[in-house]
Amino acid sequence: QYTCAEVRQNQLGNGATADYFTLKATVIMFRKDGTLYYRACPTEKCNRKVHKEMDETYRCEKCNQTFPSCLYRYVLSAAAADH
Repeated sequence: QYTCAEVRQNQLGNGATADYFTLKATVIMFRKDGTLYYRACPTEKCNRKVHKEMDETYRCEKCNQTFPSCLYRYVLSAAAADH
């Protein structure tokens, strides 16, 4: 289990790969900008935002493909603090 200071000091979460750790903290703020989710490309490992076309399909610019449906990716922005 890490403190917030130890997470910053060890730069956990800033590398090219994921870091897994336990942090006991209290959420002190949720961002309220109205964006709770975005429509994402259904291709495995892409996750880029897609654009809804006039014919009700979804276009991914990265994959350069059109899909009949999309995935919804949820966004949570928050601030947390410990002792």
